[in-house]
Amino acid sequence: MSNVNVVTPEVGLPERKIITNRLFEFLYLRERQVPIQDVYTAMANVFQLTTAQQKLTLKSGASLFENEVRNAHTELKKKEYTTSTAKRGFWSISEKGKKVYLHSRLKKFN
Repeated sequence: MSNVNVVTPEVGLPERKIITNRLFEFLYLRERQVPIQDVYTAMANVFQLTTAQQKLTLKSGASLFENEVRNAHTELKKKEYTTSTAKRGFWSISEKGKKVYLHSRLKKFN
């Protein structure tokens, strides 16, 4: 997985599109159910977020970065590329998502 640190100037967090792409790649490479907390940690590492960036919060007190990751997952889920598993608190790539991801990777090499 590439380690691209593209951030928005306002708060220093990655743009949603970038988060969505990296999340899709992360779940594809795992090929199994991943605990959401592990996803948050992995995504923070991918983007090399500082502790301060990870501690940014919404007015509600929820983590801004985790909220962005959840929104990215929602976008992928609406396209049926990922699923929330029957096991609460876990995400995984769907069969459709595997095919789409693999097809997109093959197109880059042709």
